[in-house]
Amino acid sequence: LKCKGATSTVMGSMLFMLIRDVRLGPNQAVRLALINRKLQAFYEARPGWYRLPKIKLSNLEGGTGWSELSGPAFKAANTKATSLFFVELATEYFSRGTDLDNNVTAIATNLHNMYGILDAAGMFLTDDERLRFDNAVVGFGVAMQGLREWGRSRSLGVWQVRPKLHKAMHLPLMSTMINPRCVSFYINE
Repeated sequence: LKCKGATSTVMGSMLFMLIRDVRLGPNQAVRLALINRKLQAFYEARPGWYRLPKIKLSNLEGGTGWSELSGPAFKAANTKATSLFFVELATEYFSRGTDLDNNVTAIATNLHNMYGILDAAGMFLTDDERLRFDNAVVGFGVAMQGLREWGRSRSLGVWQVRPKLHKAMHLPLMSTMINPRCVSFYINE
């Protein structure tokens, strides 16, 4: 789910859309500065939280033509820990009730919930945790399908379906055996 997977795709695609949203300011630089100020305020309210560095325009495309949050300082731990910030951004800026806004809010919320369920669970998920995790993954996948189609129909390099993202759709099956968090090859950087 982490870097170069679902999280970087969701965050990069959301930021791609926000830096083009005139409600945030007159140009991309001003819009991105506003997002960085909001991110700083988010961190000030959460001392000790894993932190993303200041986001630059160059961090919003990994050289592939697709929107993703990338760069040498964007690591699995700090992107994962920032999923709540992206829920807050989605709630604030994607709240007009359109299919697009509903999908953006759903994907950010479900991604955050997926992390939260796995992080709070033990090595083996209870039936309730598995059901909530299944629902979060399905909600994430449905929203991603809608967003990818939205981007495709406009010839935009956003909401890319990557192999790791596809693999994440199979995590509910894995969670019937063991919490995927307990077997991931990932350490806090």
